[in-house]
Amino acid sequence: MDEPTVTVDNLPDFIKQWAADHDVFLLPALSASDSQYAVQLGPQDMGIEGFCHLASTLGARVLYQDIDCFDVGEHVDCYTVPDVHTDSEKEEDKPLDDAVQQALTAIRTKARPYDGKTARVEVSFVHGAVAHIWEAVAPWYTALVAECDDVHVLQRSAQQEQYADRHQARVAERQADEEQQATMAAHLAERPDFRSAKNAGARREIAEHVFPKPQDSEDYRHSFRLNRALATAHAAVQAAARGGLRGI
Repeated sequence: MDEPTVTVDNLPDFIKQWAADHDVFLLPALSASDSQYAVQLGPQDMGIEGFCHLASTLGARVLYQDIDCFDVGEHVDCYTVPDVHTDSEKEEDKPLDDAVQQALTAIRTKARPYDGKTARVEVSFVHGAVAHIWEAVAPWYTALVAECDDVHVLQRSAQQEQYADRHQARVAERQADEEQQATMAAHLAERPDFRSAKNAGARREIAEHVFPKPQDSEDYRHSFRLNRALATAHAAVQAAARGGLRGI
């Protein structure tokens, strides 16, 4: 009768049984940094049976194991769950566009059936101060990691495009502010009542009367433009007055 095929998914049970059959202890994984030298092996070098036989041949009495079970929340949702935002946050902090969200939904759907399955197994032993490490990764896990990385790149690309769009919008907004401020300042400086006003407070009252806050305008933006325009117009009137006095 053929022996059952050993896969990544049933490796934990195989290793546990093998260790019991050969009177070998199973302990937490041994890091390569715990030994002066290390030999890294994988299925392309030898199967788990050959590695365990090597350990037995070399007289190893301890096998170290490290088993990673796939967790969608840890391995996938960290990429795919959109950030939660409050209503008070800016539009620029909203989730990504539909194309990215569709890619995220697809990778999450593909990953769900593997939740809880064994994704990676590492077995190791030490002989003569050399750590011998054998590692196997499930093909489906390797593929999912690659797809998650692709989604992450897509997210970053979309974010960079959003940042560029927002930067261009801010530049255009700033230019519009400067143009409107210049227009408002010129209009105020040309008004006789503004020029003849006794002080800055009186000129502010005139400016607020001439340029009342629009109903559909953001208060802080209108106030910012008005303050800048008022300061520019006030400085222009003051400079003109000083110039007139020097001409007398």
